[in-house]
Amino acid sequence: MVKIGMKNQLILKIVLIALVITVAGLGYYSINKPAIEKTLTETVTVTVKENTTSTIILPTEKENTTITSFDSKDKLVEFLKKSVSSQNYFYGAPIFLEYDVRAVPLTTTATVAEQAAGAPKYYTGTNVQVEGIDEADFVKTDGTYIYVSRENTVYILRGYPFEDSRLVTKIVLEDQKHFFIWGLFVSGDKLVVIAAQPQVYILEKSATEITETGVPKKPSYPPRELTAIYIYDISDREKPSLISKHNITGHPIASRLINNTVIIVTQEPIYFTETPILPLLDGIELETSQIYYVPSKPANSYATLAKINLENNNTTGISLLIPPINRVYVSWQNIYLFTSEWSWDIIKPEEIVNITLKYIDPDYVALVTNILSNNKLSEQLKNQLVYQIINEAVQKIPESQKEILKNELMEKAREKIGKFIGEKTGIIKVSLTNLSTSNYITVEGRLLDQFAIHEKEGHLILALTAEKITNITIPYSPIEIRGLPPIIPETVTTNRIVIFDEQLNITGKLEDLAPGERVYSARYVGDTLYLVTFRRVDPLFAIDLSNLEEPRVLGYIKMPGFSEYLHPISSEQLLGIGYETNDMGRIIGLKITLFNVSNPTNISIIDEIVIKKQEWGYSEAFYDHKAFTYNPVDKIAALPVNFGYQKTGLVILVKIDDNGMQEYMEIEHGNVRRTIFLEKIVATISNDMVKLTSPEGEERSFVLK
Repeated sequence: MVKIGMKNQLILKIVLIALVITVAGLGYYSINKPAIEKTLTETVTVTVKENTTSTIILPTEKENTTITSFDSKDKLVEFLKKSVSSQNYFYGAPIFLEYDVRAVPLTTTATVAEQAAGAPKYYTGTNVQVEGIDEADFVKTDGTYIYVSRENTVYILRGYPFEDSRLVTKIVLEDQKHFFIWGLFVSGDKLVVIAAQPQVYILEKSATEITETGVPKKPSYPPRELTAIYIYDISDREKPSLISKHNITGHPIASRLINNTVIIVTQEPIYFTETPILPLLDGIELETSQIYYVPSKPANSYATLAKINLENNNTTGISLLIPPINRVYVSWQNIYLFTSEWSWDIIKPEEIVNITLKYIDPDYVALVTNILSNNKLSEQLKNQLVYQIINEAVQKIPESQKEILKNELMEKAREKIGKFIGEKTGIIKVSLTNLSTSNYITVEGRLLDQFAIHEKEGHLILALTAEKITNITIPYSPIEIRGLPPIIPETVTTNRIVIFDEQLNITGKLEDLAPGERVYSARYVGDTLYLVTFRRVDPLFAIDLSNLEEPRVLGYIKMPGFSEYLHPISSEQLLGIGYETNDMGRIIGLKITLFNVSNPTNISIIDEIVIKKQEWGYSEAFYDHKAFTYNPVDKIAALPVNFGYQKTGLVILVKIDDNGMQEYMEIEHGNVRRTIFLEKIVATISNDMVKLTSPEGEERSFVLK
């Protein structure tokens, strides 16, 4: 038997929260009980003879996982009414910003400067997951120039050669000073600036009454999130000129650059007034045929996918009515959106109802029947009312009947032992070619990050951590129970690899990997998945994916500590960065580990560096891979590290060879976040400064203000 630990205490808390929510709904029933019962009895009349029992199935729609678009606005409105019980509002004071959301194509008048001479032979860009697919970041480089964003400003600096380094110019989004820059792309002589504004009223002068102060009296829309995309011509770095700008409603959550196409994913809550407020792309509402949904899945947000072609400035997009997105993965052919669903039901609601109705008074059965048959009530309210009635009815049955009821519920609940409970991951696959999608599926478990996701030969591969039920208990005796008995699951954490084909059908699984631990980092390299789980020691697993129907463990190694990020150095070496721990699992320092993975069945440690300072340290690379940099030409890894709350920090440079690692340089830089190599020049970047260090140790700093 597994004792209830911290994770299961959390489960219990979630169950209690659910009960509180139910009670809140019950208050509504108590206040409006006469009116509700009158409505119900007028709608459906049910006769129940004394001393008889009825079997009722809760109305559950057969789950349709096919994603489809709306063929009319009426159907969209009907779906939104089911999904949204009230309007969504942001807390805090929104900014009243009069903003024209139409796309504005512009022409450039800047002269084209001569190509900068003496470009570096090699340089490092943003550390990305899929080679060749760039990811937006606040720092970019083309080898000669460095582009850094801060708040609503982009700074362009010349970084190479060292003796010519200087601040060239800066671009200020003065027309949108309330926006903050979310990320950048550089593609040839074009700079893409992605900016976001969390709370903004989207208005036009012609459609809104304006007061003398310029503040709208009655905004036509609630405040909405907005993403703006600015495209600049930077052929003359000293005189950037705006080519065009685009706008998408929603907050940016992911972006990629594939060849000359920018892909952006935004998300915003569903706003519902008398008429639906639809996503906007360049100021134009998406057609209902461009909005997709899952009929069986109530949604509370729009996820909008847009593509911007940098060559012809064309935009295309779709939007999906789905639960909030927490992970995004982009391959060369597809984009995958991942959501979270929770289910802590040990017994299905309809099973509880059917079992309980055999023991309660027939009058309660009649009331339950009327509620379930009423089409004017939402499913949520129906369930709240039914459970309130059943709980009240169970309190009135004899204790001997409670004991029998308890045993029957326990027997049904024990059927779940060995099965999963808790978080599920929803998956939506969208083709990048034509932004088409076909289905939505769920799989038990949760994803750690985007590196737990991979596409190989059209197959989707996921590394998941899940909760598996090991036992079912009722913590109280029937005499102490007033209503339905509380059924508590005991669980154990387990890890699993699940593989899907192109239609998202499961084709392969690897189950029960490292029970009691959870995934901390993952990296797919060729046909091998390297996976780190942790509880007190750090097992690094090598999993063979050459046969996508039968993944298998090739080998593993255990050691103290755990790796938060894995980076392939070569086909024979894998670098892990994370924490060093003692035998009790307590963190005692930062650690860089070099593994020999030439033989995945016999992984070994080549070398390790443990960083122990007086203050507690951390690295942004532990949760954002873009903070880590590897220079494959000189075989140097750069790790930004910050300590305590004193705004002290440094970049640790580690030289790697076949025999091990050597820490050969530390560059002090407070609150450092990124590192770039321009040949032998090392550029370190924080939010307010760029620092260049020459091979001879000379330094130049540029304050961003």
